[in-house]
Amino acid sequence: MTVFMKIINAKTTKENVFIRVLPNWIGSWSTDRKCDNSTCCCFFDYITTSAQDNGTKLQIIGQAYGIGICAAKPLVFTTIDMPKDFTLPYRLFEYPVNLSLSQDNQVISVINLAGSQCNTIAVRLKSDATRAKGILIVILLSSFVGIKNIF
Repeated sequence: MTVFMKIINAKTTKENVFIRVLPNWIGSWSTDRKCDNSTCCCFFDYITTSAQDNGTKLQIIGQAYGIGICAAKPLVFTTIDMPKDFTLPYRLFEYPVNLSLSQDNQVISVINLAGSQCNTIAVRLKSDATRAKGILIVILLSSFVGIKNIF
């Protein structure tokens, strides 16, 4: 996406300046509770996204809740190609969704193709304390997945 801005210099002439806004999918996110988990599979609570393989992959870790496979509150642990844009087609288990990152990189909208009652908004967490909590969640979930694979 290219954003056009008008800048007035000291001579009061106008110039067009092109600024390329790049997506930043990396972070810790807190989801809202608006997704109807009685009819949908929803992202639940926190989502953590991190870069893997020298920034070429995006790892998504979180939890789902709702219908079908999501009734058991399974962990979401996925690694995909790093998005180069602000939209990303994604499958939350067997449910197709579109992830849409806001232009200011602060909100991920989870647009569920089943209908608006299944949509979720995830807001970027900002403080060091919430970042530490997100890292702790990643460590705990990674450990849990490792233990689950042993049994």
